[in-house]
Amino acid sequence: MKLCNNNCISIAIILFVFLFSACAAFQRMRMTPEEALTKRVTEYWDARVQGDTETAYELLEPKAKKITPLATYARRTNHSVILDYTIHEINVDPENNEAVVRVERSFRIKPGIIPITVDETLKQDSETPWVLVDGTWYRSYDSPGLNFMTSPVKPARERKE
Repeated sequence: MKLCNNNCISIAIILFVFLFSACAAFQRMRMTPEEALTKRVTEYWDARVQGDTETAYELLEPKAKKITPLATYARRTNHSVILDYTIHEINVDPENNEAVVRVERSFRIKPGIIPITVDETLKQDSETPWVLVDGTWYRSYDSPGLNFMTSPVKPARERKE
């Protein structure tokens, strides 16, 4: 009798998981590319507002994560506290599996990051590229600043006087 109960419970759990997965997949199929992208952009900026660097990092495109470790991403993005954001525009290019998202964010620079203290809330409007990889939207990410390891070296020009 116990064997049947344990087996029945196991089968019920497996069926429940299967049905839940099927419903989630069906919901994703019903979303337009803009809706799916809006969901991912919201996840990214919600993570930034909550200070959840790991979740924001997971939403970066896979090729960016191969060249930028989490610690480097955290160091380059945690200089400010994101207070809120507004998605203003989403332009999807379905032929190239790309999109550009215009977001306005309010933030404060963390004390000690720059030599002066900035107490006020700052706003910045930016356009960021997103890419569709294997049916999922990811934020494109280029490391800020110069990367001397991969940048071509150019000879200095002679000074003319």
